[in-house]
Amino acid sequence: MFLPNPWAGLKEIHRALKSGGRFCSRVFTEPEVNPCLRMLMSAAMRQAGLAPRDPFQPGSQVSLGKPGLMDDLMQQAGFRSVATPWMKVPFRLPTTDD
Repeated sequence: MFLPNPWAGLKEIHRALKSGGRFCSRVFTEPEVNPCLRMLMSAAMRQAGLAPRDPFQPGSQVSLGKPGLMDDLMQQAGFRSVATPWMKVPFRLPTTDD
């Protein structure tokens, strides 16, 4: 998700795999369903005095989180049998102070 050119990065990963090799990655989903990341980034941007940016711009934390994008990029890079399951992973701390 931090690659400035995700397609080129995935193409290189595909090239480097041994025949029959597998690749797994994890990317954050869109900000609307990722409240922890959304709150952290909006607070950081506000403190820096910056306007909100396009969350899907290349190299950002959710750049590959647009639904269907990762599948499309992987297939274009040469991967086969691409599967992108959506997983809910709650972020919990014992107290608000933590």
